[in-house]
This record gives sequence, structure tokens and C-alpha cells, in this order.
Amino acid sequence: MVQYRLAGALICRFSYDPESAEKFEDRCLRLEDEDGANGIDYDCTFIVGDEKIVFKGHKLLFSAASKVFKATFYGNLKAAEVAVDLHPEAFQGLKQFIYTGRIDFKSAMHALLVYKAARKFSVPALGKQCISYIEGNKIHPAEVLKFYEHCRLFEFSEFEQLCCNTIQNETYEVVESEYFNSAKPESIEVFMKLESLRFKSEIQVFENFERWAIAEAVRKEIRTEDMSSHFNSLIKHIKFLTISFEEFVSKVSDSPLLSDKEKLAVACNLMKSDSKPMPENLSSEKAHRKFIIGTDTGFRRYVVGIHKPTKINKCYQYSTFFKLLIEGATESNESIQEVFTRPKRINHPKASFCISYTDEVNGYICFKAELENLSLTDTHRQNGLIITLESKFQAPTEESCGDLIVESIVDINPQRNEEACLIAKIPKELIMKIRRCRFDSDVFKGLIIKGSFNLFFSS
Repeated sequence: MVQYRLAGALICRFSYDPESAEKFEDRCLRLEDEDGANGIDYDCTFIVGDEKIVFKGHKLLFSAASKVFKATFYGNLKAAEVAVDLHPEAFQGLKQFIYTGRIDFKSAMHALLVYKAARKFSVPALGKQCISYIEGNKIHPAEVLKFYEHCRLFEFSEFEQLCCNTIQNETYEVVESEYFNSAKPESIEVFMKLESLRFKSEIQVFENFERWAIAEAVRKEIRTEDMSSHFNSLIKHIKFLTISFEEFVSKVSDSPLLSDKEKLAVACNLMKSDSKPMPENLSSEKAHRKFIIGTDTGFRRYVVGIHKPTKINKCYQYSTFFKLLIEGATESNESIQEVFTRPKRINHPKASFCISYTDEVNGYICFKAELENLSLTDTHRQNGLIITLESKFQAPTEESCGDLIVESIVDINPQRNEEACLIAKIPKELIMKIRRCRFDSDVFKGLIIKGSFNLFFSS
């Protein structure tokens, strides 16, 4: 502290303490105890949500932040206990912001719930932070349909385009999420109405819709014979006339979602030899959607972990072996010392790929595939070729440990993927777990990883 006199008065000027400044924003939280039940001079109570969770607070602080609270506590009612129709996490976020001026969001879904609280109690500064977080951090594809449904429930239209963008750009992740099969029909309709999806073709739109519809039929006890009429409002968004005749026969003709009359009409139109009018509940649109396919980061499926070996072995067209040298070191200094990066090649009459892997990057060993030779047919040149590379990397261990297994399926567009395409990442921590399971000494040991591959071609 620095002291000096001015005109006979003693003036005190305190030195700046960054640590104290950081804590200053928490000054109001010091009015509470650790469990929030017996703070200093609590004078109001909030009963929150269906669970009736109790929050204590201070009228003055809540009223200073919100005119709604001011009217509640200092208006005609002068209430001391308030029932709040919010999710408890939303109210907790609101209270944190009122007491500290900041908010710690857990996810876009959490931010949406807090946004509802900010709107309900007219705290615009908090609302802006919610919007900024949601737009800046994006919506996770696994929760986007649930997020959209809450927006409809709360009557928030400002995030609709953001939801659509997430579904469009991360379609595989959306349809493979746990929530997809339990989504509401309105959310599925948003997915089906989009003119651009990260799929390969219309048949995938139908297959995922059929999977959801069957789950919905089980939930609502819809009879199989009634399914062709029950989902008319949704199935009209499937562009059946953009599906090939072969795909229709193999993947649609046995579906309970179409009546025999509807199947006949679609088949005749696809054959074009005996066209019939399309039923009113089915789309006659012949223009294809704009499918976004084949990026070097777009895994269709990705599984990594340590699993017990199974007796069922999937067949792969190609296999090869990779050898890692692992440094035997103390727990505090474990690392991948060296990786032999000699490329391995898989040769197919239509294309050949060079498979290679890299030194440790951000805690991962990365496997990549680079297209070397490609033989295009006239059909592929006209319609575009998509190569699907299915990979499995496996490092056998002792039976007690399980095997290290990394599986992935990646769609590759040769016209867009000019550089090596990432096909797998093995976390260093799993590699070190294998080392501890297999080796006891502190000398370099080789870890053999078997790579198995399938190649599929479509246009």
C-alpha cells in the first residue's frame, strides 16, 4: 500500500493485486455457503422445475439484474417464495450469471436451456452470451435433433438454420446418434426436407427414415399393415424417382412403408417402359438432392478401443502388417519413440492405395491412405466415382487385456481428395496400455499391428 498527503489530508492508494481482482467478481457468491442452503441473509426462495429443486437467494441481487424479479419482489405481490418453470440447470446458470456476471456452459443444449431462462426473466446480457456460445461452438450432431425439438417447444426460431446446417454437414453423425430413432416426427421431417445432405444417394435417406419409422411404429404400437398409410406426411419427402431401379428392388420393394400399389407405380416409373401416375402422397420429383460426399475428415463410422476377441471374423479383401517401436520408459515419461513409416500398398484392378502412418501427433498415431492409380469407366467419369475404404487395425494382446481394435469406414471422392486421406487414429494412451500388458522390461519392443481393408466402388 502506498500513502501520501495532499492538502493536509491522508490519501491511501492500494497496490493492484491481480489475484484479488480476479476474485472480486465472485464477491456475491461469498454470501452463500458451500451447499447454497444457509447463506448470509437469504430472503427469497425459488422452487424450480418438476423436481421442485429449492434455490435460495437475495431479492436485491435478483431485482438488480431483472425487472421481472424486481416486480415480483418489490411490486404489489412482494413475494418471498417463487415457483419457477425451468430446468434446474437453467436456473442455476441464471443465478450464476446474476451473482458473478459470467456463465460456464456445458454444451449447446445447456446454453439453450439457460437462454430460455434469460428470455423468461428478461436478462438480455445473459441471452447474448447464450447466443454467442451456441453460434460459436456449434451444435453437436448427436444432440441437434433434441436441440431443434426444444427450440420448437420454446418457440425459438433463431436457431433453426443452425440446426439445418448441422444436419446437412454432419448427416452421418446425426443419423447414427442414439437419439435419432427416438426423435419426434417434426425433427425427422426437417432432416428429410433438406436439399443437401452428407450422404451418397437418396437410398440412404430412405434407409434411415425406414429405421426411424420402424422404431416409431413399435413405440406407438402401429400395425405393420397400417405403416404404409401412417407415415404419408413424411414419406412424401423421399425422392423415389432418383433411386436406381436396382436399389429400389433390393432395398425398398419389401418395405412396409409403401403399399403394393405405390411400389408398382414407382417401379414402372423407374423402368420408364410403362410409366404410371405417381400416387399423390409420393414425390414425383426427378431432380437429385445435392449430396456432399467424400472429405478427408468425414468418417462414416469410427470405432476405437480394446475389446475381447470374438469368434466371428469378418472377411477382408486385403491385409498387411505394420510395426511400431515403442519406448519402454517410466510412467512419467512414456512416449512413442519411433515409427517405421514404410508405406504398404493395396492393389485393386480399379485403384491402388498407399497406406502409411506417422510419428506421434497430438497424442495419436495417424494412418493415411493415398490414391496412386485409378482406372475410370465412362459411367464413373460421367456420374462421379466414390471409393469406400473400410479399415480395421488390430494389435493382439494377452487374453486378459483384450485386443486393440480400430475400425473405420471412409468415403473418398477421387476428384476432391488430392492428398492423403486420414483413415484411422490410434490414441497413444491405448498403445501404452498394450505395452504395459505385453512387456515388462524397459527395452524397446516392437508392436505388430495388422491392417485389414475392403474397397468398394460406386457412382
